[in-house]
Amino acid sequence: MTNDYVARIEDLIRQIVAPKDLNMVLSNIGVVNDISSLYTSIAGMYTATIQVALDPDHSVSSFDYMDQVKAAIAAKFPDVRTFFQSGSMQDAILNQGQPAPIDVQVNTRDLGLTYATAQNFAERIRQLPGVGQIYTFRRT
Repeated sequence: MTNDYVARIEDLIRQIVAPKDLNMVLSNIGVVNDISSLYTSIAGMYTATIQVALDPDHSVSSFDYMDQVKAAIAAKFPDVRTFFQSGSMQDAILNQGQPAPIDVQVNTRDLGLTYATAQNFAERIRQLPGVGQIYTFRRT
C-alpha cells in the first residue's frame, strides 16, 4: 500500500514541478529492522521519504513548489500525513540524519506514555515563535 501511495505522489510531483526545473525524485520506502534503522527517520514499512532535487537554475522557488505539492497531497490524499523540509544533502548531514534541525526524542518503556508525552511536547513547541512544521511518529 505504501508503494502505491509513493508512486502516485511521485506522479503528482512530476505534474506540478516543471520538467525543466526537475532534476531528480528519490524515494525510500520502509526500513530494514537492523542497526541501520537507527539512522533513518523512516519508522516502519508504512512510512517513506520522497526527496526532490530541483535543477540549479529552476525558475520557480522551491518553497512555492513545496506549497503546491503540499496542497495537492492534502487534496488528493487526505489520509497521508506529510512533513516537508527544504535543503540539500549537506543540510541532512548537518542535521545528523534527523528529519529536522531540532530533533526531540522521547523514550520510555510505556509506549502510550511516550507518545502522549511527545504529543504534549509538540503542542508546546508549536507555540514558540518561528516554529514551522512539527512531525511526530511512533517507531515500531
